[in-house]
Amino acid sequence: MLAHPKHIILIAGRAGSGKDTMCKLINEETNNEYKRIALADPLKYIAGQFGWSGKKDKKSRELLILIGQICRKEIVVKGTFANSYLYNKITKDKIYKTDIYYKLKHYCEIRGKKFEDIFWSRILMEEINQICSTVESTRKFIIPDFRFPNEYSQINVATSRLTKITTVLIKRDNCEYINDPSEYSLEKFEKENKFNIIINNNGTINNQLRNKIKVFIKEVM
Repeated sequence: MLAHPKHIILIAGRAGSGKDTMCKLINEETNNEYKRIALADPLKYIAGQFGWSGKKDKKSRELLILIGQICRKEIVVKGTFANSYLYNKITKDKIYKTDIYYKLKHYCEIRGKKFEDIFWSRILMEEINQICSTVESTRKFIIPDFRFPNEYSQINVATSRLTKITTVLIKRDNCEYINDPSEYSLEKFEKENKFNIIINNNGTINNQLRNKIKVFIKEVM
């Protein structure tokens, strides 16, 4: 019988708000009880095929956004350079949309999956279920890049609603504004008060945020 994960924490927030820092602090405060798995790990893998070093600079974010756009079929693949606000960056680096598209398609095919909107959440749940099925494995997970409402619903369905899911929005003033659905698709989710917890991260990492994490852990454990 499949062992369902006990607890999944979905963390949302704009680029630079402190999502990865929150993951790190949660595990520091819980003696590494939670396994970090990101929905964007497959995108980052594909970005690595184009020489991405893993740095989180503006150029890297633009590449990841482009891959996400192609995955969501928001850009029509025609074998030409991307006709979008990323045009100059992409032409400079000589990256074709079709190159990314076929790497994405291959990534899906080798995993026996169709190229569809809920692909990333399916890959995520496959990895979680595989970990849960191993002996003495963790059954608590942190997802640091919750970006779309359907990710929550798909994860909820995939766990047969037997898993405790905590949604967290981390906010920070002066974050860079990126005009992409991956940055603003959860605004309605927030307006409808669907986040379990909202954390304002405007203090220093070692003081205010850590104290808020301690309060958060007491509330969700």
